[in-house]
Amino acid sequence: MNLLGRLKLTAEIARGRLFILFLMLAMCFISFYMADVCMSDYFYNLSTIKRYEGSFGEDNKNIYWINSQVSNKDMEQPSYEFFSRFGEIEGVEAYGAFLSNNCNLTYDGSGEAVYDGLIKVIAVTPGTMSIAGLKLSDEQIDEFAGYEGEYTPVYVGSKFADRLAVGTVFSVSGFYEEQQCIVCGVLPEGAKWLWRGRYTSIQDTGMDEAILLCADYDKYIEMNKYATGKIQVYFKCEESQKQEVQKDVYELAAECGYYISIYNIGEEIEDLKSEYGLSDNKQFYSSVMLIVIAVLSIMIAVMTMCMQNKKTYGIMRAFGVPQSSISFVIVIQNAFVNVVGAVAAWLVRRGRIYEMYGDSFERGEDVITSAWNYSHNIVMPVILAACVVFTITAASVFPVMYLKRLKPIEMIKS
Repeated sequence: MNLLGRLKLTAEIARGRLFILFLMLAMCFISFYMADVCMSDYFYNLSTIKRYEGSFGEDNKNIYWINSQVSNKDMEQPSYEFFSRFGEIEGVEAYGAFLSNNCNLTYDGSGEAVYDGLIKVIAVTPGTMSIAGLKLSDEQIDEFAGYEGEYTPVYVGSKFADRLAVGTVFSVSGFYEEQQCIVCGVLPEGAKWLWRGRYTSIQDTGMDEAILLCADYDKYIEMNKYATGKIQVYFKCEESQKQEVQKDVYELAAECGYYISIYNIGEEIEDLKSEYGLSDNKQFYSSVMLIVIAVLSIMIAVMTMCMQNKKTYGIMRAFGVPQSSISFVIVIQNAFVNVVGAVAAWLVRRGRIYEMYGDSFERGEDVITSAWNYSHNIVMPVILAACVVFTITAASVFPVMYLKRLKPIEMIKS
């Protein structure tokens, strides 16, 4: 029997059991959809928390973020005094602050645009650079922070390496006044800057398409007045000294009339991993178990459907239809149910995510959408494809081998 004949035979058998076929499709869809939800959520949480963790240095357990609990304008001057005196605290290895803005860049003298559009520029005080995940050595950071010259030193993201070579002079417009800058180096690919605030404010920290600008205290204060006002401080200290340092920080804040909260980045990361079941892989194990249960359920149901057709297959054998054609029918039915169910589940789940984020979901423009893009558009198709292949294989081999051992009369009488 040729391929077309086998396909027609499969369609005729399926037509006689449309209701059962529909129930099987519904079961496959529900099982794969729940597996998609669970696994894509897991990989989304894993991706975003990894980005949060990667935006700080390797020793994130020793990094702290200070935020004011009061947001009114009266806190501006106390925050400046607090920041200017922060160096008085013993036990602090590094500290600093930063602000960011989307700026225009033009080549010095010519006025020609470096880039057709706005570029994210991070203005930082020198001490902050050893806290961020920049992938720079201590020597590079010291050289950058200690630059002496008429221009403001900058490091450029890896995607600007060809356009802004080391030694290039250009202007940055977007802060309180135009900055005349010189490129001192190129950041390694994948370098990240500090996450602003807590994890609840998800943001893009990648530096591949950004500029890092080093500002001394006075220049930073002028920029900060123009951009935001209140200063958020980051610092690093040894774990053995954290209690004394935090006590001194609170005392300094009280002297300055500045009301603050201190958050340990390492503890924040561990809390997030625990909250989403990542610290002990509970969510991952739950996701895997759900997929296993879904695959087994589909496999058993498909095998049951095949066995219900045993009489039909027996009649086919009695009329001379070869076993290979019957095996083909079983495999095609299994493939149809699993592939259609998996694709439908993936598309519906994709539609739900698309409703939340629109076109930016496909482009992966920020941390959230790029994480969803990775988890659902890259990881899930691989997982679903593996599940479908396994289910089709497992649900086809047993019925085919079982029916092959039976005589046509035994299949018809059953």
